[in-house]
Amino acid sequence: MQSVDLVQVLKGWWHIVNIRYVPPPPLDANIDAYYYCDAPVLYPRERILPAPWFSLLINFGGPIIAYEPDRAEPFAFCTDSWWVGLRTTYHIVEWCAPIRFILVDFKPGGAASFLPFPLAELHHRVVPSEALWGSFAREIRERLAVMPTVSDQFALLDRLLLTRLTSAPRGIAVVRQAIDHILQVQGRASIRGLSDQLGLSQKHLITHFKHLVGGTPKEMSRIIRFEHIILSTNSAHPVDWTHVAHHFGYTDQAHFSKDFASFTGHNPTSFWRLRRQVFAEHPAHATLRQLPVECTEP
Repeated sequence: MQSVDLVQVLKGWWHIVNIRYVPPPPLDANIDAYYYCDAPVLYPRERILPAPWFSLLINFGGPIIAYEPDRAEPFAFCTDSWWVGLRTTYHIVEWCAPIRFILVDFKPGGAASFLPFPLAELHHRVVPSEALWGSFAREIRERLAVMPTVSDQFALLDRLLLTRLTSAPRGIAVVRQAIDHILQVQGRASIRGLSDQLGLSQKHLITHFKHLVGGTPKEMSRIIRFEHIILSTNSAHPVDWTHVAHHFGYTDQAHFSKDFASFTGHNPTSFWRLRRQVFAEHPAHATLRQLPVECTEP
């Protein structure tokens, strides 16, 4: 196998298995990793924070019900497999036991080589795989389900996804240059300066991003910047959030607070309190993009 990281935790009667696998070339140019998860329901409802890429989730467990913030009715009831487009706000999922799935995280812009339409059509959407891939989506799930081991599942998924991989879409080279720059400056990119650097108008750069990434350069930059804010702060010590906001290019505290609430549903203080809670209760479950919904919340 190409590259595998395994986390297996036994705590009391909890049994959590998380396996990360990096696919081989040429898939690794477009796919960041596969993740296998087999776990109990530790928190029945969780906030899923936005990511700057597309994901494909293939489910072998109970249904996963998705809600928009402040909405009582679900916007998706996910049972088999589905694609998650680029989002700029958190959403809430309700887990039903057992939790068992394979998640494919594409690199920013990577999904464009597997989906032959403008990715902006999936902006803020969760779409069943069958709606995009027809019977091939059913074939993937059915064949993976009978594989005897996770290693066999990953190897089969490599072969199946290779059959959907197309040649590099038009415009992807300049988009990847832009993505590399946004990552390099930790999301603090000037879109006007980036356009000038690439020799494109802002309008053309935005059009390329919508088509091949699924959102705008500004949206991706905001998410990348937020990730670096979280990674650069330490929940064990007091944080000067005014200094953090200034360091990461926010013009004022209000703008920073608005972004934080949009991405997490919390202010920084309550966010870190929940993060500490998860690390204390279930450290193997603590991830950058999941946060439990407290029982006092709607």
